[in-house]
Amino acid sequence: MKRNIIFTLLILTGTLAFGQSNQKEKTIEEVVIKTEKTTKIVKKEGKYEVSVVGKDFQDTPSVWEGMKQIPLLSISDGSPIKVQGKVAILEVNGIQMQMDAADLESYLKTLDPKSIRKITIDTTPDSSYGSEVYAVINVQLTQREGSYQMGINTTNGIKTKFYNSTGVNYGLSGTKLRFYTSYNFGYTPTNNKAEVQQIIEENPLISVGYKDNNTFRSHRFFINGTLNIGEKSIIDFSGTYALSNSDKVGISKNETFNKGIEIDSKSNFFQFSETLKHNFNDDNTLKIGSHQVINKGKSDILGTFNGLQTDQQQVDTKTPIIIVFADYKNKNKLGETSAGIKLHNINVENNNKDIFTNSILDAPFRYNEKVLASYISQSFSFSNNRSLRIGLRSETSYINYSFREGIKEYQNKKDYTNLLYDVSYNWTSSGKWENNITFRKQIFRPNYNYLNPFKRVGSDITYESGDSDINPTKFFAVSYQTMKNKWSLFSLAGYMKDFTSSFYDLENGRINSTYKNFENLYVVQAGTEYNNAFLNRKWILKASAAVQYVKIDDKEYNRMLSKSTPSLIFETNNIINIGRDFKLNVNYEVNPTNKDGLIKHYTNQKLDITLSKKINSNLNIMFFAYDILKTNRTWEETTVPNYFYGTKRYADVRSFGVILKWNVTGKSYKPGNQEKTNDDTIDRLK
Repeated sequence: MKRNIIFTLLILTGTLAFGQSNQKEKTIEEVVIKTEKTTKIVKKEGKYEVSVVGKDFQDTPSVWEGMKQIPLLSISDGSPIKVQGKVAILEVNGIQMQMDAADLESYLKTLDPKSIRKITIDTTPDSSYGSEVYAVINVQLTQREGSYQMGINTTNGIKTKFYNSTGVNYGLSGTKLRFYTSYNFGYTPTNNKAEVQQIIEENPLISVGYKDNNTFRSHRFFINGTLNIGEKSIIDFSGTYALSNSDKVGISKNETFNKGIEIDSKSNFFQFSETLKHNFNDDNTLKIGSHQVINKGKSDILGTFNGLQTDQQQVDTKTPIIIVFADYKNKNKLGETSAGIKLHNINVENNNKDIFTNSILDAPFRYNEKVLASYISQSFSFSNNRSLRIGLRSETSYINYSFREGIKEYQNKKDYTNLLYDVSYNWTSSGKWENNITFRKQIFRPNYNYLNPFKRVGSDITYESGDSDINPTKFFAVSYQTMKNKWSLFSLAGYMKDFTSSFYDLENGRINSTYKNFENLYVVQAGTEYNNAFLNRKWILKASAAVQYVKIDDKEYNRMLSKSTPSLIFETNNIINIGRDFKLNVNYEVNPTNKDGLIKHYTNQKLDITLSKKINSNLNIMFFAYDILKTNRTWEETTVPNYFYGTKRYADVRSFGVILKWNVTGKSYKPGNQEKTNDDTIDRLK
């Protein structure tokens, strides 16, 4: 079997941003009152605190829209939240929100900005977080005893077809119990198009057009709450239940080639978590908890070629996950000491079937992974301008997996232990620059959805399969970041051992999309961001640029590699106050053409415009136009010898529509006069 490969690199580009407050003066009876509306960032213990009370943030229609103007954050509709280009987890009052990107976006779009007190951004998480956590955003709510909130929001838009997302939410804060619950329904039909080309060795060029119609429907229920069970103890709980289904019909064809595919998918997702936090005293805190997940899915796949059925497949998936943990923190003369232990058990069950006219070929895949992790972290505060953090984390994995397909059967067992570390030093230079340098070793494990080795019919002219024999990626990196006033700078140099990436495998004349470990990858990054306000704060600007260069070193594939070129990302966010409570938001992003060694990525750009109007204190309306130029495309070509695969794909992204949001808050009852000293902040579920 001859193998040729291409892969897509995970873009690690990062931008770092900080704001500076501008002031305007009002004279009243010879007394000068200074009001500050621009977001201010204060660095405390290596983290960046953003106070939003009385700022522009609280004048936006929702927390989601407000976060778009906060430095450091990259917020884009339909995409995960990022910090310095890295996907971030979100915490509310110190508790991680166990949601996917779509649920988080829906949740933040229902939150009233006036319910937020401050936002803390951690660009270098310590050893208490799992190694897969790249950045942390903690949103702290202003919880007033005896208050309630409820709201309704609806999004109606046109892509190729009409789509809708509608949600309702309700929250109540009592003396002992506080909770927030929501329901969201989504209906999204899309029409995707692509131009696909391939040349295999000496065979002639095949060029086909691809298009599909996909209809996605979802129902999501969410609840989060806290319960005071004493003066020193509190329980946090959260749960999510989601139902979804999609129907997809695709076709790839030219004058002599016609390949079709139909996929019907259904999924059920349930998760529940509970955390107990106990404060022994002001200096000692214990936290214990657990997290349970059950994810079920079923896909029926039908493939045709020139009008004849060629493939019929069925894939049933069940993934139960159980996590338990304990964490302890102690404040002492040196600083703060934290230690903890965590155990998670994950089972992946894939019941795969190839269905023929007179028979069914079963191909079951089973994967079990147990990870035992422990950590200790110590912070030192030398002065107001200097601090140091040192952390160690040990992770031991026990893995068993098996796969059977016809007479082919194999099973394997792998056990390994990794010692991870982080060293972070913060200081303020004589020129008032806030500096940080961090050394960190991380592990990136493969996505469990990509381990199933069963070969499935792909969307266009390709097939798809996973690879269970994948080693985790070890990432060694040193990063430096600095900021002063309106400017910030970011840089990183890193090395990846056993870098994991998707790639294409040529097998028996078929193109198969799968996964592979590459021996070594070297990466260098640098970025900057600028924030300012102009025209008496009528125009607020955030602009960033980042450059990245990667080099792959793999003995088996070095002869195939072409010369890499740097990649660049430029982003700008503009908020323009045009009066009468109207605000115009213009976002633009461009990624020029670049090569990563195996793939040439052509220029991609995106222009989004929104116009929001605050009708009254409870009602907001926003008109949007996303990807106006219809240039947010994926255009890639392989650069390996003796093999060519190219795709110019445009997902159904461009859309126009309107968002209506109604939200009301008030008192549910008159609270008593007795002062409470309860700590209502809970740390994240790890």
